[in-house]
Amino acid sequence: MNSIKFDINRLHRELECLPKSYRVAFAASCCERLLPNYLALSRSTYRAGYSTLRKALDRVWASLAGEHLPLLMIQQLKQTCEQTIPDASGFTDYQIAAALDASRAVLETVQCMADGSPRRAAEVASIAKDTVYLYIRCRDDLAYSAEAMERIQVDPLFVRELQTQRCVLDALSSARQPDAVLFHQLRSLGEQVLEA
Repeated sequence: MNSIKFDINRLHRELECLPKSYRVAFAASCCERLLPNYLALSRSTYRAGYSTLRKALDRVWASLAGEHLPLLMIQQLKQTCEQTIPDASGFTDYQIAAALDASRAVLETVQCMADGSPRRAAEVASIAKDTVYLYIRCRDDLAYSAEAMERIQVDPLFVRELQTQRCVLDALSSARQPDAVLFHQLRSLGEQVLEA
């Protein structure tokens, strides 16, 4: 399988050409794949955090579908998302990193709703890529090296994440105007959790 390169600067330029709502939809689609990682922290205190992040992401999708979300409510969502950042004690490196990534991605997406930043949307995609990268390193017990990086870049999970990001970006780039049906399709595509 051929590797796919992730270029955050190119992605930023592509997102810059899209309307704000499309940038948010792109980021939210990435979050859908990251959020189950937060739930994987099985302690009950983190289940409440998952629920908070899930509700925030649901509000993002509702806003994209046409529900008005005042700036004050976006600020409140941001504050509640910040409170979900997990404590690193008692978990393996991958578990805590994946949960932190999920929290950060949803937080960046909520902030993207407020400012429409293409850089934020690109950062969410980078977080998703990094989460898969770290999972593969841990799964295959790979030390950090150029050889490991090459191996990860052709791993089916890594390739699938980047292909999914490309598919979502292409769908948004070819869409003529914001459409609730398109956003629903992108949410469904984002919810396709990568299987180990």
